[in-house]
Amino acid sequence: MRKKINIVWLDDRFTESLVKSYMKIVSNIIKELGYIGKFHEFENYDKAIEFSKEKRNRIDFFISDYNLTEEKNGLDFLIELREQYNYKQPLILYSAESETNIKSNIKNAFDSYDLKHLTNFHFFSSKDNDFKREIKQIMSFVLSKWNEINALRSFYISDHAELEGRLSLLFKSSRDVTDPTYSAYINRLKEFCRVEQFKFYNEELIVSWMKSKNERNALCHCKEDYEDGVGFYIESLINKKVKIEEANIIDYRKKMIDLYSEANILLSYIEKDYKDEAKEWSKDRDFDTAKDIVKSYK
Repeated sequence: MRKKINIVWLDDRFTESLVKSYMKIVSNIIKELGYIGKFHEFENYDKAIEFSKEKRNRIDFFISDYNLTEEKNGLDFLIELREQYNYKQPLILYSAESETNIKSNIKNAFDSYDLKHLTNFHFFSSKDNDFKREIKQIMSFVLSKWNEINALRSFYISDHAELEGRLSLLFKSSRDVTDPTYSAYINRLKEFCRVEQFKFYNEELIVSWMKSKNERNALCHCKEDYEDGVGFYIESLINKKVKIEEANIIDYRKKMIDLYSEANILLSYIEKDYKDEAKEWSKDRDFDTAKDIVKSYK
């Protein structure tokens, strides 16, 4: 699970107490939400861009003052990140100007820039007395986006745990993980379906379920890495072939949901109409065949 949140912060007044107080507020909020904030501070626009364009530098979101002493401002920073480097991460812009002036700046931006780049950013006045409340609401929303991979790993674990529990009850399997009748639980389902000529039996489903189970086990111990053309991903420390790419999280989730739904239908049918037969079959079955099947999947 990731603990560190990387923030690029652009402001030409880091020595001022006001900016330091902002950073302390942000740092405390990140801590309250269960993360550690890592700030990459830049007083120079070009240096902030230079750091950001190196994709190996993980950046979770950006914070920038709107009023920079350089020719470019905070909105220029947003547009360049979106247009030139395809960053979609949120950007928080603040300004010492009044809310009226901020609205005027935003209106001018909408007149000047491509609308598709003016997305996923928050712009507010630092004169607002509720600065802490505002920044907390923004960051709570932002940080929730980064739980996707951890949530997906939990999905693998929790859903498989439920299915395994139902199978163990159905087939009276031992809770001793060294018992081949436990380690071969899905293969007993496979054999049962074949013997009974189960009408919903689907070879591809059983194979996918077994593969997903192995992925679940492998992802219990993983690391984060980066690859050009792929981006950031988590990779199993047990099996390097098992990894989840951040860019494809939606595809992984959909695959898991579809698989779980199919497996749930199959199990529900057995639990309803084949429960007694499954118990008897499980009690008398010789599991040597099941153990051989397990070996064939490794």
